[in-house]
Amino acid sequence: TEQVFKVLWSEPVGSGGTEITTDAKYGEKAFHKIRRFLIVKNKKGHSLCIPILTYGFQGVLKYGVHPIDHAVVYSSRRDGPYISDREEGLMTKKPIRIEIKDPAHKLDPLSRLNYAKVYTVEHNVKVLFIGKVA
Repeated sequence: TEQVFKVLWSEPVGSGGTEITTDAKYGEKAFHKIRRFLIVKNKKGHSLCIPILTYGFQGVLKYGVHPIDHAVVYSSRRDGPYISDREEGLMTKKPIRIEIKDPAHKLDPLSRLNYAKVYTVEHNVKVLFIGKVA
């Protein structure tokens, strides 16, 4: 089954991070934030993952985001997938429900899975598994 995890993720300043800013190596600033990923392929020593993003709680309406590369990802069995009126018809991929282990880790209704960005996450990185594809 495809697992979902969250991890403390670092990116260079200027990439839109919001949580914690620190001095990184070589005098650069870095943003640190919690990011969620869906594992699409386990390999020897690492996994290939796609990110779960809210785009600043704008969903695929955020400027520069390509809706065709995204799917709604949701954790509420009761409410089902959330698509705002303005997002209606923009995403062509089927919504994916994630079974969350602990309600404290539920996904925001504006969470979107970005199939266009594949990340390599090494198996020695500390992550917290929060659920799996239902």
